[in-house]
Amino acid sequence: MGRQLGELREYRKETGYRLEHSGQVCKLRGVLNDEFDPELRRIRVEDSESATLSETSRIWKREKERWAIVPTRGRGALTIHREGYAGTSGYDFWLTVPAELRSAETETRLRAMTDIYKLASKRYAINYQ
Repeated sequence: MGRQLGELREYRKETGYRLEHSGQVCKLRGVLNDEFDPELRRIRVEDSESATLSETSRIWKREKERWAIVPTRGRGALTIHREGYAGTSGYDFWLTVPAELRSAETETRLRAMTDIYKLASKRYAINYQ
């Protein structure tokens, strides 16, 4: 009986936490930092349009034999992500995660938690810095 009561209380606590949080940027950022980076809170949720065309870099595309303009993100560093360039990929937002938190297990959990809280129509990519 005591074990079941403890499990019920834990479930109630988790459910209450989920109900208090939504897909809003500030709430999503808080949830992800609570789970993955509670001390330093370095995980950011950024709009994909935050990289404007005024902040661009050029890269040489061998297959097309011409220069391509790509947006830069953050501190002027070019972001070439396996899922596309920022601003051109069709993503609604980016999760910017510190590189030291990168692992297959963490990414799986990060995606699962993000999928719980984000709006169903929103698409995202994870960017490690």
